[in-house]
Amino acid sequence: MTNRIAAVGKKDAILPYKAIGVDIFPVENRGEFKDIIRKLVAEKYAIILITEDLAEENNDIIIEYNEYMIPSIIPVPGTEGAIGYGAKRLREAVKKAVGADIYEE
Repeated sequence: MTNRIAAVGKKDAILPYKAIGVDIFPVENRGEFKDIIRKLVAEKYAIILITEDLAEENNDIIIEYNEYMIPSIIPVPGTEGAIGYGAKRLREAVKKAVGADIYEE
């Protein structure tokens, strides 16, 4: 099994990942996004980095693959910076694993 990593998002946000050997997949619309994600899952990418804006817009497909061991889908900030989606998903994962919201204030 290969441990390939992909980055999906607007080209200007994911282009820097190419410099460290990540395969990049620029996307401009929702339909294209879903097709690319399904392709990456079929090709057995181990890690898929998705810009937060696209991840938030396409939460349904993120949830669809949430139960899979591979790939690990990780939201990353886009060019506009973090919008909180990634932190929210992490909080939900920790709550599911621990059984309590340890971040609760």
